[in-house]
Amino acid sequence: NFALPIDRNGFDRDSSGYQVNAGTDMLLTHLIRGQLFVGYQVENYEAPLKNVNTFNYGVDFNWYATKLMTVHVSATRAIDDTSLPGASASNDQTVVAGVDYEVLRDVIVGADFYYTVSDFIGVKRSDTIPGVALTGKWLINRYLSLDATYSYADRSSNAVGQDYSNNVIAVHLTVHQEEDGCRVF
Repeated sequence: NFALPIDRNGFDRDSSGYQVNAGTDMLLTHLIRGQLFVGYQVENYEAPLKNVNTFNYGVDFNWYATKLMTVHVSATRAIDDTSLPGASASNDQTVVAGVDYEVLRDVIVGADFYYTVSDFIGVKRSDTIPGVALTGKWLINRYLSLDATYSYADRSSNAVGQDYSNNVIAVHLTVHQEEDGCRVF
């Protein structure tokens, strides 16, 4: 449910739906851990927006290459809200590959490379977004961490005037608490 009953383009963006998923969490070897799921998603919109009935999936694998380095790969399909005139949703399929490296016991750096294809349901628009993210995390103590991220994305669209390049720098201070001996982020 959206706050406004009608958006600036005259569409009621409220929807209702459900997902049915089945998956597993697996330890393939002592060095490779993964999760995967497949399912079906239904999302119903107010006319004239088109309803969505589609399969969805998610895959995430981590390879603990060394005691200090983790390589990760993931792929997902998600139906996301959009405010694009005439489109009910965005069908986003994303692949990510990256690596995290523990430089010091309390300093972790990483790099992720990703590629997203967004097909908009109800209109003839498709976007591709390749990008990269560089991260750093300093575990200050058991209750605080400082994170810094630089990300770059370059969207190409078949819609005129919708291409862009985006550079983002973010810094976060995170407070952690412990519950029953477990750290909660």
